[in-house]
Amino acid sequence: MKTPLLHLLCALLPLCAAAQIVSDTSASLSTLRHEPMQQWPAEADRTIQRDQADSIDALVDLARARHQLKPGDAEALALLQKALKLEPTHLGAALLLAEVYQSAAGDDAENMKKAERLLKRAVEYHPHAEEGWLRLAQLLEKDLRYDAAIRILADAILLNPTDAEIYRAFIDKSFWYSAESDMIFVLDSLTTLLSYSHPHLIAKAEALFRLNDVQKSKALLDSLRSFIYKDTKTHFYLLDAKVCFELFQDDAGLASYWKAVSAVTDSLDRRHFLHDLCYIMTSEEYANFSAPGDFQRYLALFWRRRDPDLATPANERIAEHYRRVHYARRNFRRYVPDRYNETLLERDHYHAGAMDPNSPDRTATLRNAGSGAWIKHGVEVKVGDDFINTLLSDAIYANRDLDDMGLIYVRHGEWDDWETATIDQYNVLQNRTVQYFQRGTRPEMLFHFVKGGDIRGWCIESLPHYYINRGRFDPRYARIENNAEMNRRSREFEFEE
Repeated sequence: MKTPLLHLLCALLPLCAAAQIVSDTSASLSTLRHEPMQQWPAEADRTIQRDQADSIDALVDLARARHQLKPGDAEALALLQKALKLEPTHLGAALLLAEVYQSAAGDDAENMKKAERLLKRAVEYHPHAEEGWLRLAQLLEKDLRYDAAIRILADAILLNPTDAEIYRAFIDKSFWYSAESDMIFVLDSLTTLLSYSHPHLIAKAEALFRLNDVQKSKALLDSLRSFIYKDTKTHFYLLDAKVCFELFQDDAGLASYWKAVSAVTDSLDRRHFLHDLCYIMTSEEYANFSAPGDFQRYLALFWRRRDPDLATPANERIAEHYRRVHYARRNFRRYVPDRYNETLLERDHYHAGAMDPNSPDRTATLRNAGSGAWIKHGVEVKVGDDFINTLLSDAIYANRDLDDMGLIYVRHGEWDDWETATIDQYNVLQNRTVQYFQRGTRPEMLFHFVKGGDIRGWCIESLPHYYINRGRFDPRYARIENNAEMNRRSREFEFEE
């Protein structure tokens, strides 16, 4: 194990080496330039150019070492600016300087703009620089400019049609931010540029499916059926199964589904399944998902545990699950991964009333309504990921694409009853309570949601955001409503006196 002193020495070694190169190069250049003009051969020009390139690389290495020791270091910034003054098109200096600007930015929007300008200039000089395009897209995404990020990735893949990393980023972000229409336009352009376009046509079929143009998606898949390549077999058959399920062609869908399972060869193939199955997996099933072994046997056992009727030859739950996922992705989506912890958690507490514990409407308790429960509405109420993530399995990742209502819908299906408050009437956030009746071994269930905007969608609450018209779900809510109304009238009477 390295000691802190050893860590420091390892970081300082590149500083010393780079500083020596800069010093030696400066001396070399000074000596050459003081030679008489007649002794200035072409070889000297090449020497200067080589030494200058070494000097620029040394400046970049020196800046990188300083930046690693202290992110956003001002000396690192000055060194990189000097390097770019010597060679404005130097890719490494531009990428590192953009990183330094971002590290030093904090709340300084100007530094972020400088980083953006640097990255745009870098990809203009170096249109095949994969890292430059990806960093620029990440910067725009971090700045919440999702459309701009997708356009940058679209430009990048059209200039680099065979770059696998850029292509994967473009596809993933287009699906994540519901930019399927733009994605189809780019994919059509790619198919004219490449001789092998089978993966792009499958991606187009999936985009059509996400747009709910199921018939067009099915027609495109059928046109590809006669030449299915090994590296796209899993994706093709799984998508074909989803399309068939949506068209209620369950037998054909199940046949394609198990073909997709049997075609799995690596972790990338398995990932196609995980994205849809994570919402109903247990933590133990998730732990075994990537384990070596027979994946077909794993999924057969997975679905057998969820088969609603073992007496029938087909497992009806498979088709039902994929129909639920498709519906949820069209109606209950989240948009921003990992930003809610920083930007919206406090606002969610405010929505729940935690910032106004004295409000007579928001501090009503179930105890006051005659129950033994001790959950103060507005003080101990919990919202969204505050508590739902502690109840979910490890399979459901934090930056999931479905909001809380979508998650409940996929797990339990269409609710039996629901109530949504009228915003204009009550001057509160849009909120909804949904109820599942008791069926078989499944108990009656009640879930409360509040709308957190397009970023988080529907967020689950431990108690309803507003309890008006909730009495039919639980008589205690009717008592809370009556108590709150009596308190309101009492305050009005005191005011009049």
